[in-house]
Amino acid sequence: MAHHDKTPLREAVIDGHSHAVGGATIWLAAAVVAMVVALYAVQKVVFRKREE
Repeated sequence: MAHHDKTPLREAVIDGHSHAVGGATIWLAAAVVAMVVALYAVQKVVFRKREE
């Protein structure tokens, strides 16, 4: 009976982990986008300096 009571708790923990993973994926995607934008901006500045 005690073992059976732990099952919903385990499911809630697994569900919480899946939500945390989803949030981490969003933050990771945002970080990648920010990095690409930063690299693009740096390249534009470098190319502009080369042209001058």
